[in-house]
Amino acid sequence: VASESECCALMRLTSLFLSAADSIIGKDTTSSAAIVAAVHSFLQRLPYRHPNNPQNVKLRREISDEIVSWNTGLSADHIEQITDTSCGTAECTYAHTGYEHQRFVALYTACLTFVDDLGYKNIELVGEFVQRFTRGQPQPLPALSRLQGLLAEVYDYCPRVSADAIVTSTMDGISGMYTELITKGYIVQPEAVRYPYHLRIRTGIAVGYAHLTFTKEWARDAGHMYLQVVP
Repeated sequence: VASESECCALMRLTSLFLSAADSIIGKDTTSSAAIVAAVHSFLQRLPYRHPNNPQNVKLRREISDEIVSWNTGLSADHIEQITDTSCGTAECTYAHTGYEHQRFVALYTACLTFVDDLGYKNIELVGEFVQRFTRGQPQPLPALSRLQGLLAEVYDYCPRVSADAIVTSTMDGISGMYTELITKGYIVQPEAVRYPYHLRIRTGIAVGYAHLTFTKEWARDAGHMYLQVVP
C-alpha cells in the first residue's frame, strides 16, 4: 500500500503530465508529434536531474568489440547505439556495483537489445530461443549463444534466488517480445484494459533488472531481507 507522501507524489506527476498533454495536444489526440511533444514537456517539468555518471571507456570498448565479434552485419551506427544503450544502463543504474558486475549487465543488455531488433528481421529465431534454451540446444547466432551463456553465468554475480528470477524474467521477456511480434496489428479490445501493461512489464524484463541491482556480496552481508525491496 502506497504511503500518503507517495500518493501525493503520484498525483503531482499525473497532474504535470495531464497539464502538459492538455496544453500541447489539445484536440489532436492522434498526432505522433503532438504526443512526443507532450511527453517531452512532461519530462522537462520533472525535478529529476541527470546523475552525470562518467562513461567508462574500457567498458564501452569491450562491449563494442563483443558486438563486432558476433559478425551479424550490423552497421557501425547500430553497433554504437547498442553499445551506448547497454553501457549507459550499466554505468547509471548499476553504478554502485563493481566493474565486472557492470560488464555483465552491459553484455546482457546488449544481447537483449539485439534480440529485440532481431525480431523485425527473423521472428522465428526470437520465438525459438526459449525452446532451445529449455532443451539445452545450441542457438543459431553468436549473440543468442552469448545470451544463453550469460544466463548460466548470472549465478556468479547474484544470489541464487535473484539469479533464478533473472533467468525466468529473461525467458518471459523474450517470449513477450515474440508475442508482441506475432500480434502486431491486433486491436486491443476495450475489456482488455490491463493487457498493454501486462505485455510491457514482460518485454521490459523489469523483474530481471531489479534483481541485478543486488550482488552476491550484498546478500552475503545483509541476508535476504533485500528481496522485500525488489517490488
